[in-house]
Amino acid sequence: MALPEIIEKIKADAQREARVVIEAAQADAEEKIALAKREADMERAVKLKDAEFQAKKEAQSISVNGRLEASKYVLSRRRTLIESALLDVAGALAELPPQRYAEFLARHIVEAARGGEELRFGSADGGIIDSVASKIAVAKTETGSDISLRINRDESAPFEHGALLLGDRTKVELSLTEIVQSQRRELEPILDRGLFRA
Repeated sequence: MALPEIIEKIKADAQREARVVIEAAQADAEEKIALAKREADMERAVKLKDAEFQAKKEAQSISVNGRLEASKYVLSRRRTLIESALLDVAGALAELPPQRYAEFLARHIVEAARGGEELRFGSADGGIIDSVASKIAVAKTETGSDISLRINRDESAPFEHGALLLGDRTKVELSLTEIVQSQRRELEPILDRGLFRA
């Protein structure tokens, strides 16, 4: 399933679930109003006015509480859906054409490296090591960087996709999930608009 279809499905699910919660809260409020009115009708005429007032007050409270609960649920669901969408973004990056993926990874490696680190690749990325290495050389030239890296072809990073930089006192994880999380502040508004625009 393509990312746009996933986003549309997530959006539809969130809207449907929000409607269900709001309708349930309204139905509950209406039921309690009806019950309060039936009880008030059985009271003596003197207490009727007070009972109606209390019923309306309770109904308003239930309605407000129902809207608050619905809002909390929708907000929680939005957060869950954005987390899921961020994982989908990481998955989509792994499925880029090999050359584009190699360029993407090389750029992040050059940005994060300080020089002298050991470079390990994700367990599923062994087939693009040479391509990433050549893209690193291009990225170093473009940025004027003179960093040197030792590529470890024998040991993989403890994740499937991305790279791991190991220095004497540093360890920089560049898994696709970590790269996406590091750009979360920029991605969240884009995902929010894509998932929840009215």
